[in-house]
Amino acid sequence: MSTSKIAFITGANRGIGYSIARHLTASGISVIGTYHANAGEAKAAETTLSNENAKLRMLQLDIANHASFSDFAGQVKTLLASGFGQGELNYVVQNAGNIIHTRFDAATSEQLDNQYNIHFKGPYLLTVALLPLIRDGGRILNITSAATRFYLPDHGPYAAMKAATEVISLYMAKELGVRGITVNAVAPGQWHRTSAAVWFVTIPGSTRVSPRSRLWGASDNPTTSEPRSVPFCLTTCAG
Repeated sequence: MSTSKIAFITGANRGIGYSIARHLTASGISVIGTYHANAGEAKAAETTLSNENAKLRMLQLDIANHASFSDFAGQVKTLLASGFGQGELNYVVQNAGNIIHTRFDAATSEQLDNQYNIHFKGPYLLTVALLPLIRDGGRILNITSAATRFYLPDHGPYAAMKAATEVISLYMAKELGVRGITVNAVAPGQWHRTSAAVWFVTIPGSTRVSPRSRLWGASDNPTTSEPRSVPFCLTTCAG
C-alpha cells in the first residue's frame, strides 16, 4: 500500500480551495477534492494540478445535502483505495461555501437556513462521516472568515455561521485529541490582494502558532496573494 499523504478539500475546483489544492499537489501531497455542480471546471482542475508526484481527483458533493454524506464517505473510501492505494486521509480541509449578502433585519428564514446548512451543519456532519477515514495524528482545518473579527456590511448571517465554526473547532480539537488529531480554524483574508493575511484561531494544545497570529505576504506572486499559509499550517504548524 502507498505511503504518500492524501488531503481532502471541499470546494477544490475554484478559489481558495483550488489554491490550497495547487500548493499541496506541488508539494507532493495528493488531493481528493469536491465540486458542487461544474464538472468541466473540476475536470480541468484535475488535469492542471496533477503531476508526476501527486494527483488531484474530484468528486461531486452538495454540502447542503446532509443525507448523502454516508454514501459519499463510501465514495471517498473507494477512491482512496482504487486511486491512491491508501486507506486513510492525512488532512481534511472544510472550505466549500457561499455567501448571502443581507442586513440583519432583512435576512429571511430561508437565507438563514441556507447559510447554516452550508457553512456549519454541512461541514460538521461531513467531518463526522469522514472520521473513520482520518488517520490518528491527522489534521483538520475549518475555513472561517475575518468577518468574525470586525464588521463587514451585509455579512451578518454568514459571519455568524463562521463564528460557530470557530467555536466547534475548539470542541473538535479537545474531543479528537485522544486520537492525536489536530483541529484549527483558519481565516484567509483578502487573498487576491497584496496585503493578504491569514488568521489562525488557535486551539489550545493543538498548534504551535500564537493566538490570532497573522502571516503576511503568503504568496508566490506578490501581485496575486493566495492562501499559501493554509497548506503551510496543514503540513508544519501542528504539533
